[in-house]
Amino acid sequence: MHNPSFKPKSPWHLARTAALSLGCFFSLAAAVPAESVFAPLAAQGSIGTIVCKGRGGPFVTNASLVEKSDLVLAVSHFNYRRATGRELPAENCEFQTRDNEGRVIFTSSFSVIERGGRGRELNESFAIDWAVLRLDRAAPGVPLKLAGNKAYNWNNAALASYRPVVRGNSTFQMDVGCRPKRQRHGSIVLLHDCTTKPGWSGAPLLVPMGDRYGLIAIHAKRTKSSGVAIALEGALRKAIEARAKTAA
Repeated sequence: MHNPSFKPKSPWHLARTAALSLGCFFSLAAAVPAESVFAPLAAQGSIGTIVCKGRGGPFVTNASLVEKSDLVLAVSHFNYRRATGRELPAENCEFQTRDNEGRVIFTSSFSVIERGGRGRELNESFAIDWAVLRLDRAAPGVPLKLAGNKAYNWNNAALASYRPVVRGNSTFQMDVGCRPKRQRHGSIVLLHDCTTKPGWSGAPLLVPMGDRYGLIAIHAKRTKSSGVAIALEGALRKAIEARAKTAA
């Protein structure tokens, strides 16, 4: 899965971009109105974490509100430990959002309303590693909007994530200037050069869209040469659009 078009970033670049705010990201993006005022993305409550409790300790991934305040996009393996091949009950999981200090301010249980695949099926294809969840109660955050479905045309994307911390506060992280590329023609699997760490599965890949961020993909896995993300296209996009039109 090596992609020779990717150029590794220098340590200086990674350090500089690891935790940039929304306002800083838009200062780098083109065609953004100068008079626009943006709150930090962390303060908008768009991005959160899913924490599942089970044997071996909590299992944490990222997830985002999308289109509606009770609709959440996550990786399908949010409750599946690939290392052990065991799936934690979804009933043992909850969605959390945090304030600027990284403190949990909202929690909700949820139901899985649609997912691409599960368990060992995920070893066969990255493209099915997604899940759409319905919260039991609406979150106070601002849902992300779907961007256009031509993710491979965007050259200035950003990946936003919470560094998973089981006890205490969680640090908001952001890497800008990422370049998503299709794994191959027609595939919804994207390779990207964003900085990622263990526990960041489900983190949204974003692009400037007017005065807001547009969601183009979610990070699913890291290989030796690049990050792997699932584009908001095909069955995944249809699932989100259909659920966004229906009431809980």
